[in-house]
Amino acid sequence: MRKAHSKPTSPTTWTAARSHPTRSTSTVAPTSSTLHSTPQTSATSISTQRRERTRIRSSSTTSSTSTPTGSPASSPSTTRQARSARDRSHRPRLALLRRFAFLGILGGLHQLLQPGEALLPYALAGIVFLLPAAWIADRWRNVIATVLGVALLIAGVATGGGMAVIPGLFLLGFAIGGSDFLRSVLNRPGRVAIAGGIALIVEIVGFSVTDYTTRQINQWINAGLGLCMALTSVSSLSCCSCAPPPRRS
Repeated sequence: MRKAHSKPTSPTTWTAARSHPTRSTSTVAPTSSTLHSTPQTSATSISTQRRERTRIRSSSTTSSTSTPTGSPASSPSTTRQARSARDRSHRPRLALLRRFAFLGILGGLHQLLQPGEALLPYALAGIVFLLPAAWIADRWRNVIATVLGVALLIAGVATGGGMAVIPGLFLLGFAIGGSDFLRSVLNRPGRVAIAGGIALIVEIVGFSVTDYTTRQINQWINAGLGLCMALTSVSSLSCCSCAPPPRRS
């Protein structure tokens, strides 16, 4: 019997088998995946840290610029001045004082050209009444400003109106700006319309039962009717702004 001889392996086959040994895929794949995922994980952690630093800076900046300054004044320009002073300065009351002082200087110069103008009384009312009210505690600020504003407004009307009603109106605007009164009123346009209608009725009755001479002798009548006219105008504008926009066809 002939013995079975195994076929000798050719040199080419032996070289190929030596140069390409069997490797386990399960061992190589995790190593490659780990090498590729490490930079992504590092980049994610770095971006997370940057976002956290930015959030901390923004929160610290907000807390440093939110020093209580009191509520804005009644006129839109004074409201913007108070908010701008609060948002841009670390000493907002001093910034507001400087602005009122500049308004007073401008009003004093304007008095030379037009005596009796209102810029100087506005500046004085802001310095005398609004700045002290900014130091009242938050809990009582709106209540005290409302009570003083109503009292000063009544006194101003009783003395004949004109510049005398400015302090009362400023304090009332101060209290309204520091509360949610305006937002709640604008959310109920029906009540605004009722208030404007009542003011309009008072105007019509007042002008009907008095003549020009009587109103000139009793200036408080002119002052009261003037406030009713202002309330009617504000109510009309508020109702127009609360009206829904027309639908497009």
